Amino acid sequence: MFSNLVVALDGSACADHALELALRLAKLDGTKLAICSVADPSPLYRTFESAAAADVTLEQIHRAAEGVVNEGVAKATAASVPVAGIVLEGEPVLEITDYAKKIHADAIVIGTHGRSGIQRLLLGSVAEGVLRQAVMPVFTVREEARIGPLETKPETEAAS
Repeated sequence: MFSNLVVALDGSACADHALELALRLAKLDGTKLAICSVADPSPLYRTFESAAAADVTLEQIHRAAEGVVNEGVAKATAASVPVAGIVLEGEPVLEITDYAKKIHADAIVIGTHGRSGIQRLLLGSVAEGVLRQAVMPVFTVREEARIGPLETKPETEAAS
């Protein structure tokens, strides 16, 4: 079904569920996962911190994204799923969709917090932006999602 999936992680519970779904899909078809996290510097633009303080904060944001990617890569490796990990830097929607295009991903798997109303207006939605910008299918997974086992075809059916 898929040969290459991008999984966007941010350290949230819904992103963990997205990774769980991606791992299950990957195990079905021997799919390679490309795990990414975006170090988004935009919150720094709204502060009055000195340049030196902003550099330290950006470094902390980047290290946090590296931790998220490393944890995802470790889970995929433990599940015997082929995996690569990368930290991107910039505006999350643009970085995720550009990366997926660049590596010719078949689909993107991303968690969604399911915000609505004023929270969505103020905080935005990376998942919604990815849905709008991506040129490939996008699987969104909510925090409340419970990913059950995916069933494979019995050997007799697969051989027919």
